[in-house]
Amino acid sequence: LDPSKSGKITKSSFIAWYSKLVEGGSGGGRDDNDSLDSDERQERAEEEAKVRDCFGRLATEEGGKRVIKVSDMERLITDLGSTYGEDEFAKVVRKLMKPGEKIFESD
Repeated sequence: LDPSKSGKITKSSFIAWYSKLVEGGSGGGRDDNDSLDSDERQERAEEEAKVRDCFGRLATEEGGKRVIKVSDMERLITDLGSTYGEDEFAKVVRKLMKPGEKIFESD
């Protein structure tokens, strides 16, 4: 989720992580979009659009950026069709959370 160990998670890293979670695989060395066939690329694009849509429905605008409250994270995950396990996502939330208990889409 944070391959550069920067302490920050990019939106694209979160989407890639969530896509792998939904697909139920460990990735199997298929992180490179070039190794995906067109059906898999389309499926990944659809998942990315779904994540953006779900985030957007929960988000408010702050300084021109979309943001959700930490308390909305459970709803985001369940709206995406996954089971929210507080322990599982606690680390992710801590990394994404900004002051005021907010999570920005750009993160």
